[in-house]
Amino acid sequence: MTNRRLDDHLKEYYARQQLRPEKLDQLIAQATTAPPIQKSLVRNLIASTRRRATPQFAAVAALLVILISLPLTRWYYAEEGNWPLRAAKEIALNHKKQLSAEFIATDYATLRARMSKLDFVLTAPQQLPNTQLSVVGARYCSIQGHLAAQIKLEDSQGKHYTLYERSLIDTPTLPNQSEYMVDGIRVQAWREAGLFFGLASSSD
Repeated sequence: MTNRRLDDHLKEYYARQQLRPEKLDQLIAQATTAPPIQKSLVRNLIASTRRRATPQFAAVAALLVILISLPLTRWYYAEEGNWPLRAAKEIALNHKKQLSAEFIATDYATLRARMSKLDFVLTAPQQLPNTQLSVVGARYCSIQGHLAAQIKLEDSQGKHYTLYERSLIDTPTLPNQSEYMVDGIRVQAWREAGLFFGLASSSD
């Protein structure tokens, strides 16, 4: 087969592989379950495909759409469905900010009386991993879009910890206990008395 005939053969092959517009629309619809940044990549790729409507470009674009959307969508949903991990990441981020307390107190009862906006009863956890921590104050915060209490604690050496409490309303079933390391922050999370607790501390 001559080079000329091979070239013609390849052109005919890719012409047969060219996706119809409705098929490209179907791929876009499938990719809409991907994270926003992946949606944007897919839409831009499809737009380029329609502007450069050659058989070769369409075939390559279709393959890239699949490679972009499917694996990353699976990764996205793996984390999206892991509520404790997402909560741990938010807890670690808040702990690093070390925001000052809005309510100065040395016990949970005082905080419970003063933090009236909470839609749950602020509780002293019985399963606190480190029982030698003292309350120094608290502030309101948000964990996964729901109002929570951010309680500042410290140990006898002056090391700072942050305890987070929020209700389990609108949350999936959670494990009794879990632990995560997020950017050098240790987050211990557990369920107790119908509440979600997360304790954050530096790993050093």
